[in-house]
Amino acid sequence: MHDTFLDFKEKKWPLLKKDLKKIVGDTAYNNWLKQLSFISFKENIITLSVPTKFLRDWIVNNYSDTIKNECKKYLLEIDAIKFVVKPLG
Repeated sequence: MHDTFLDFKEKKWPLLKKDLKKIVGDTAYNNWLKQLSFISFKENIITLSVPTKFLRDWIVNNYSDTIKNECKKYLLEIDAIKFVVKPLG
């Protein structure tokens, strides 16, 4: 599976987010995961951003395994997920 960055960002990222919403439910998704953004996929590490440190910490502590498992359905060669803070605006 050798998808380009744009293939993943434009085609698979939206599907992955829909899958996460089904798994965690509407309320949890809207509160915690809705603001996740795809940044990059390099050297088997997927980088996602969130707007605040609090949100990043919550996701890391509560949803990182779920997100990684879902990512592996779309990118088999993923080794890790990195969450970075990138404020909106």
